[in-house]
Amino acid sequence: WEAVERASSALDLVWAIPACPAPAIDLLWTIPSKGGAGSGNFGHEGRPGLIGGSGAGARLPATLAQDEASIRVLPVEHAYVYDADNQLIGKFTDNKPDRIHFLDELAWKDAILTHNHPNGSAFSPDDGFVAEQRNLREMRAVVPSGVYRLERVGNEWPKGLTKDVYTYSHKTRDDFTERIRVGSMTIDAARAKHWEAVWKQVAALPRDAGEPGIRFSFEATP
Repeated sequence: WEAVERASSALDLVWAIPACPAPAIDLLWTIPSKGGAGSGNFGHEGRPGLIGGSGAGARLPATLAQDEASIRVLPVEHAYVYDADNQLIGKFTDNKPDRIHFLDELAWKDAILTHNHPNGSAFSPDDGFVAEQRNLREMRAVVPSGVYRLERVGNEWPKGLTKDVYTYSHKTRDDFTERIRVGSMTIDAARAKHWEAVWKQVAALPRDAGEPGIRFSFEATP
């Protein structure tokens, strides 16, 4: 952690990264807590947040665009989960702007999980952890301007994905802090672009032939 020069004292704020202790020194800016949204916290607290389920009425991913449009600008998080056969197996919400609890017993392997991020940010570290641990086919984050996509390349996710995300989160924080200091980036822009910048770097990491990888992309709303 780098202390901010006292000349920047008017911007003194505490930088907080999930699962990292807040520093005892003043730092320049904050990044969105848990990416601002999409924490993807898995819990087993009864059946928290379950709205719909599988069986009769389950829909195909052909309705994905329609489902995502229905949650794109909502102020709290909602999620849709489609299984490996492209059937909708659950709809979830905790009616909170930054977290959802899911059910452990769902058929997560090769599933697609889409959810909205009310603050418009890309994936949080927790989103990546969920994708890796549940071996999803794809994680999607719907924002007002489009949808972020995080796809598995291969049959599983790269080992150590969450560690890579935190490593590049620190690197990006340092880079953005310097840009703010010299006046080439605003604090608002840094907050908005932090996780997008992190995932671009993680997706671009060199990997050996045959080693699992990830694909990170953004599709703008038509």
